[in-house]
Amino acid sequence: MTAASHRRLAPPPGVPDEPMDPMPVPELLRRPRALLGFVAASFVGGLAWALVPPVSTLLRGRADELSFGWTASLPLVLAVMAVGYAAQAAALLLVPRRPLLGVAASFACLWLLVLATNSVPWHTPAVMLVAAALFLAGTRTGLLQAVLSCLAVNLAHIGLLVVWLADYDPDLAAGAILQFAAPVVALTAAGTALGQWWRAQSLAAARDRAEAEATRREQQQRVAAALDVERARIAQELHDLSAHHLGGMVALVDAVSALAADEPAAALALLRDVRAESRFTAASVYSALSDLRSTGLSAPDLTARTPDAGALDALCARWRTQGMHVDALSLGPVEALPAVVSVTLYRIAQEALANAAKHAPGAAVRVRLLVDEAAATLTVLNAAAPVRATARMEAPLGLGWGLDGARERVRLLDGTLEAAPSADGGWQVRVRIPLDSTPEAG
Repeated sequence: MTAASHRRLAPPPGVPDEPMDPMPVPELLRRPRALLGFVAASFVGGLAWALVPPVSTLLRGRADELSFGWTASLPLVLAVMAVGYAAQAAALLLVPRRPLLGVAASFACLWLLVLATNSVPWHTPAVMLVAAALFLAGTRTGLLQAVLSCLAVNLAHIGLLVVWLADYDPDLAAGAILQFAAPVVALTAAGTALGQWWRAQSLAAARDRAEAEATRREQQQRVAAALDVERARIAQELHDLSAHHLGGMVALVDAVSALAADEPAAALALLRDVRAESRFTAASVYSALSDLRSTGLSAPDLTARTPDAGALDALCARWRTQGMHVDALSLGPVEALPAVVSVTLYRIAQEALANAAKHAPGAAVRVRLLVDEAAATLTVLNAAAPVRATARMEAPLGLGWGLDGARERVRLLDGTLEAAPSADGGWQVRVRIPLDSTPEAG
């Protein structure tokens, strides 16, 4: 396993830091109840299988054929076999923490059963449990250690068979050794190979999970960075949308203070303008705050788009609900505009409508957007206000903050912005942005 697979990854806030097992094991070894169930099943299954030959011999009345070395009874057979298989099944409990000790204990139980019953053929189930111990140990050890463990078990088994059959005829002993050793070699080799395969698959899965987790965390970090950028953009939008409105309100309040003593009627009129300015400021800030809510960490809506020229109709409809008389018309492939151009045109139209509502309340406003191959042209024309404000009232409102910001945006796109009184006493804002020199992506 590489050092990279052991490297701990710092989780983002809110993600639990759970260490990954560097040597995965079968799921049954991770849960105490499951492991105990496996041990119990091994004990019951192994004992039931192993008791078939001696019990069938006893039930046929052939107790003299049993090779215990003494006259055996059924309770004695059950007791010896039960103790031996219980000990061998319990040895599996050692494997999760001490793999080699668990294998050695399982093998020792096999030979204690052989010596106690003076029979090898009866204990094929015990050989199966030794193979199971090697399998479980193989999921916890490397290839070299697993192979050496399997080799040690088989050499020890063959050596004990040679000692056990030393008094037999050499030819018979050789045949018996081959007969009794072959199943053990096959089963233990299969258990070891299966354990190593399981370990390789588990480690590959663990590496894949680590890579997936690292990718997920990197994605979360990128999303968090994108949210920060989006918040910064919205902060700029709030500045562009509301700063000049708030400045206008401050100027109006200053004018009210100056006129309150000498011209109370004019001061009251200015207070009505303050109220109107507050309403339109609130509407503009609410629009920007709706974008801010869409970037909340609890339920981020990363698919939300920044308003662009395609939303001009919706913008005009929103002002109509505020009592403005707005006539809007868009011509040409508006949806094909580069994003930076489309957003800039929308923001300028938004600013122009807010200014028209503030400076010419009740006047009709006409919005026209023409898009062709050469340029995009936006015109916002409002008629004269039904009730004209005095020159003293207009002066504090001409702060020009929104206009300067719009000109700066348009200048960066090699465009032009013209804002001037119209022939009928109203106000006209005209923006033209060439499309042949504008980047295609915002």
